[in-house]
Amino acid sequence: MRTVQTPEAKLAYARNYMRSTGVIDPALADRYAPPMARSDFTTAAAYLREDLLSDNRAELAAATIPIWEIAPYYAPSDRPGSTAEDKVSYYRKLLGAAPHVTVVPIQPSKHFVMLDQPGPFADTLHRILADLPA
Repeated sequence: MRTVQTPEAKLAYARNYMRSTGVIDPALADRYAPPMARSDFTTAAAYLREDLLSDNRAELAAATIPIWEIAPYYAPSDRPGSTAEDKVSYYRKLLGAAPHVTVVPIQPSKHFVMLDQPGPFADTLHRILADLPA
């Protein structure tokens, strides 16, 4: 049986997600929850399922381009006792097979780093673009 999501229920879910996982500032969460709630949850769930069931780490060894990972870190919502360096190490381990990996921590930030830390995110993006081969 399929559950029908009302617009109100989708908005409540989106607001909760954005406040708990998405961003640090509740005002930002409330600003970005409505567009998130308008997304197609079925399509998003199908994409997420496909993503979570895929493990392409072995293929990373063949990567010929630089791989950059932006690692958000926010101590109050991360694993107790973990540090930003722990998060960087975790991502380096996941991407270990790739020949050219750079992991950049941006803190304090949750999942949507570009919203929590737009300045450091933009600076990192400029570094990434400058690093690309001509």
